[in-house]
Amino acid sequence: MCPRNFGGIRSVVLYRLRDVTFEHSISVGGFTRCVLAPSATPLEVHFADSGARYKEHIGPEGGVEHRLEMVVGGLGVELLGRVGAMSRGGIVALVALCSGGSLVVGYSPQGGGDYPLRLLEAEADSATKRTERPTVRLVLGCEDGWSATPLACD
Repeated sequence: MCPRNFGGIRSVVLYRLRDVTFEHSISVGGFTRCVLAPSATPLEVHFADSGARYKEHIGPEGGVEHRLEMVVGGLGVELLGRVGAMSRGGIVALVALCSGGSLVVGYSPQGGGDYPLRLLEAEADSATKRTERPTVRLVLGCEDGWSATPLACD
């Protein structure tokens, strides 16, 4: 559920890079859309309220760092294992924003799938008190030379 303001993320769905292909257009000079393989298995990350954020940082030399941070309620160590396995071959994330837009992260129109997301940090926390909820925290990231794109993915 999204708050009434325009910030925030509605949903995050992860795919293995190998399950996504990119269509290239010579007239546009880059990739124009991504296509999911029929056998692609989505991993929807059901994060806690206010538990996901996407950040982009553009450095002084033009490099763009992408970070997707998610906090999931419950001690889902199996989620850590799945994301860790996906990370070895690279991850593409479809991020739906509360504002109505969407982004493909781990892909760029100029670089295609050459700079996929990788697991940067993962932590399962059982919590120290019985009244606290256990959590899983995931941070995915990559660096390339382009901002995330609102590309459609079929």
